[in-house]
Amino acid sequence: MLHPDVGVGKSSRAESPRQDEVLIAEDDPMFRQVLESFLQKWDYRVTAVENGLDAWSVLQHKDAPQDGNPGLDDAGAGRY
Repeated sequence: MLHPDVGVGKSSRAESPRQDEVLIAEDDPMFRQVLESFLQKWDYRVTAVENGLDAWSVLQHKDAPQDGNPGLDDAGAGRY
C-alpha cells in the first residue's frame, strides 16, 4: 500500500518544493545511483556517499550531533 502522500505519476514540484534532505551511504555505485534517482524524482535533496565514514564527515559539516562513533556500521549510522 502506498503512503497517501505518494501519488502515482504525480510530482509535488508544482505544489511546493520538498525541503527534506536524505543522506545515502552505499558502497555499490549502481544501487547508490538508483536510490539517488528515485529520491530526487520524489523531490528530496540528496547527498550520496560511498561509505559510513564519508557520511559521518558530511554530517559533521552539517552541524549534526557529534556524540557518535565514527567507525559506524549500518545499524549505528541509522541512529544519526
